[in-house]
Amino acid sequence: MAPLPEGSPPRVSMACNVRMRWLPTPLMQSALVGDSAAVESLVDQGLGLDEVDPVLGLGPLHLAAEAGHLAAVEALILRGASLDAVSREGWCPLGLAAERGHLSVVQYLLEQRPGVGLLPLTSQASDAPKSDRMPDSEMPMAAVQQIGRSGLIGSLEAAAQCGHLQIVCLLAGLVGVPASLGQLLAGSGGLPLSLATANGHTAVVSYLLTRRVALPAKPYSRPLLHEAASHGHAQTLKLLLELRAEPDERATHAVTAVHLAATKGHAAAVQVLSANGCDLNAIDDGGM
Repeated sequence: MAPLPEGSPPRVSMACNVRMRWLPTPLMQSALVGDSAAVESLVDQGLGLDEVDPVLGLGPLHLAAEAGHLAAVEALILRGASLDAVSREGWCPLGLAAERGHLSVVQYLLEQRPGVGLLPLTSQASDAPKSDRMPDSEMPMAAVQQIGRSGLIGSLEAAAQCGHLQIVCLLAGLVGVPASLGQLLAGSGGLPLSLATANGHTAVVSYLLTRRVALPAKPYSRPLLHEAASHGHAQTLKLLLELRAEPDERATHAVTAVHLAATKGHAAAVQVLSANGCDLNAIDDGGM
């Protein structure tokens, strides 16, 4: 942005992160607004359930699930829409519903998955079946950022990141495995717990820690106390310290939680750590 000329009036700059949705067909338009009668009529007339938009590869079921329109979701499923269709960004309908917090839609989609509790825990974060085929599109894959989450584990990650506690409870009971509190506090509880901590969703963090729910940890996992301190979430820090997280635990380069909080300017987080006995004079490997 060019600097203001001297004497010019002040101006306000705004940036928006907008999700765009392409709706090239009447069926997709009806699914997005939740017009279940129109959805039923259009599908019964022979319009393809597998149609997707040409840019992001979202189909009618993706749109209805993301918007939380249960009746439209039911109409599409009953007429054969695929539960596991994956968009070009990596979203499945369940992942979109979980991310947006639509509990009734999540419950319904789970009820339609036979043997849902038998999902292998060795699967990756986005664990849609290998038979799923990415939709055809004229846009090259490199042009579409892979931000989506799919499958049970990916949907749990989406719900945890957004703080949807009821959905986290529902999904964690299907895919979580037992772990010790020490393992979880050390960052070995998997991405859902790390995401909830990084985003300050204290209720979700408390649930996962209390239930000792874990998933396979990612290589870049770090102690939860460091995650909360780095993002300045004082209430989450209090919870972790009440659960006996080590205030001076060191991670890569001998960094402690107070290093991270102070570097990011999170005064409230520094106060919480200080009140719980952290070493304010701790030195990392860089001499800081």
